Amino acid sequence: MNVNLDEDAAMTMHTIAVVIPSYNRAHILLEAVGSVRAQTVRPQRLIIVDDGSTDLTGELLAELEADWQGDIELVVVRQPNGGVSAARNAGIARAEGCRWIAFLDSDDLWPADFLARAVAMLATDDSHVGWSADWQDNYYSAQGGELVSSRLYTCRTLAGRDLQGPSQLYLSPVTTSGTLVRRDIAVAVGGFDVRLRYGEDKHFFMKVSMHGRWGRSAEVQVLYRNYLKNTGVKQLSDHPHQNSRLRYARVMQRDLIDATAADNPMRASAILPVWKAWYRAGRHLDRHGHPAWAAAYYWRAALLRPFSKAILRVVACMLRSRHVRSRLSAH
Repeated sequence: MNVNLDEDAAMTMHTIAVVIPSYNRAHILLEAVGSVRAQTVRPQRLIIVDDGSTDLTGELLAELEADWQGDIELVVVRQPNGGVSAARNAGIARAEGCRWIAFLDSDDLWPADFLARAVAMLATDDSHVGWSADWQDNYYSAQGGELVSSRLYTCRTLAGRDLQGPSQLYLSPVTTSGTLVRRDIAVAVGGFDVRLRYGEDKHFFMKVSMHGRWGRSAEVQVLYRNYLKNTGVKQLSDHPHQNSRLRYARVMQRDLIDATAADNPMRASAILPVWKAWYRAGRHLDRHGHPAWAAAYYWRAALLRPFSKAILRVVACMLRSRHVRSRLSAH
């Protein structure tokens, strides 16, 4: 499908910065860069964040800077390894002057009309704070590039329901490499939470969605690639996340409910994903033999949705916890 934009719309929407975080991906990084340079709607800036790579990424980027030509401004950020959130935040900081930020992981690829499709939708409504492709083509590959398996990864918006806010992103998830957000909103919400090792992208996008409408476009195929863990290639997200589900629930409550004005029309949309975060944290504690702690997390979920299954879990955990205490006291 060809996407045509009038000149005014193109001029308005062309202030796009593409952020590529990378850690030890010298063998595939240039493929991602090439897919950005091949876009029919050109971004203003390409920001590559080398998050403390120990392979040949440094040399590769030095050569790329020396040979760079064209109408896209290249910015290379080098920093100690801090994880994917810290790398993306560094890209957000260097995107000053651009209206939109498009995130592309270093192992993923865009079709040539990816940004054109995004611009075509975003130019129609200035209230949009984000946009995501609904369809992504997903395949798994080993380090050498040979195809292991392939499947279509589909995230469609719910038919017949014009959901907005966090509930839309919860019920119809998005991928980071298929998403654009407004840069001013990304800064206003504090970027990605660097302490999260679970759900940091979902948390960030939901924070952004509290500030306006989220656009979706169907049949935009992003090549979303996962490389096998046993190849020895560490990824930016390969860090332990002890108690991450617990922290995720707390920051979701803080950022989407507690810190949101009562008259924010998106506040009601945040209840379902925050409830689920508390509930899943409770399940995590429950399964690991901590019924008393689990009851506290289930209770926080029940406060948001009193007639949900969370209240039954509270009762069950309290009974089990009392039974455990009685057995211990008997000995």
